[in-house]
Amino acid sequence: MHISDGVLSGPVLAGGFAATAVIAGITLRKMDMEEIPKVAVITAVFFVAALVRFSLGGISLHLTLNGLVGMVLGVRAFPAILVGIILQAILFGHGGVSVIGINTAMLGGGALIAFGVWQLRHFVPVPKREVVFGVLAGAAGIMSSGIIMSLAMTTTGKEFAVLAKAVIGAHLVLMVIEGAVVGAAAGFLAKVKPDALAGRRVPKVVAAPAAPAPSDAPKAPMAVLVLVAGLLAGMLSAPGTAQAHKLLIDYTPQENGLLVEVFFPDGTPAREVNVRLMTETGDLIHQATTDQTGGYLFAIPDKINLVADGDDGLGHAAEVEISAAELAPINLAAQTEGGARAGASKVHREAIPVGRLIAGFVVIAALAGGALLMKKRGASSGA
Repeated sequence: MHISDGVLSGPVLAGGFAATAVIAGITLRKMDMEEIPKVAVITAVFFVAALVRFSLGGISLHLTLNGLVGMVLGVRAFPAILVGIILQAILFGHGGVSVIGINTAMLGGGALIAFGVWQLRHFVPVPKREVVFGVLAGAAGIMSSGIIMSLAMTTTGKEFAVLAKAVIGAHLVLMVIEGAVVGAAAGFLAKVKPDALAGRRVPKVVAAPAAPAPSDAPKAPMAVLVLVAGLLAGMLSAPGTAQAHKLLIDYTPQENGLLVEVFFPDGTPAREVNVRLMTETGDLIHQATTDQTGGYLFAIPDKINLVADGDDGLGHAAEVEISAAELAPINLAAQTEGGARAGASKVHREAIPVGRLIAGFVVIAALAGGALLMKKRGASSGA
């Protein structure tokens, strides 16, 4: 759920950076260094959640868990998501550098809305209210982000209006999934360590401290680590694990034409994606839409250098150059535009980028460790 480079206009991109700078400044005020480890752990969850992708029609979606981030971190959710989006853009190419501002405003804003919904549990006495409002917070986080995304897209041009409506519809499904995940997390944390959740209501009258009763419940760090480990293990082992939104493209010259295939890194065919065949100078030869196998068979005018590209409609595109020498197997007189395939498919699954994942975790851990070191040095110098 990222907007990619090249989709939005300059004023919208500038507005995204301005809004992110203001909100980040406000939500970072009076931040205690001791909050950094908790923020770092939840940032890591958000960072890796983008690897779980769902393909709905022609739209590629993935888990964001910004509702979970808001529920656990409160207003600190916004800077946590900012760090996660920067790392996703640099390491995975999700979105891009120019849209870091608008993507943070979109997902971070959704996290803040989720936190507001989560806080309503103090005023509505319902059974298992942590689970109920956890579900609502998870759903509100993803849906509000989807609305912000659609509004940003509609400002770019009329051609995105139909797609913006499709984005809202697709997020209705994702809203249910995210609500279930966040609700389950809320119920778990409410049992094992309630103070790991943000926005606890502090009683007006505090009773004298009593001796702690023995309990088998895990302590706060262990509870959070168990939750995070479970989420990360589930995400990385999910069948749909892939770099979200990224498209891959390949081609196969066969006797009756040039087969162009577009697919996601998990090997899922990218169906109903716009594909174009062009000359190396950019002149359009033919434009079509991929079928259920993620491909289209083009009839070429001659054996010349060509370029093929695919676009999933949200600015996430892939392009491949084709040299004239590779087109030798094609019989120009026997071509069938969009016809049957004879060659083997080149659709394949791309491995999980473990190295980049580790690099992201190292950066997050380094930020947390640096903050703690500064805290200790400040305390020792003030002593």
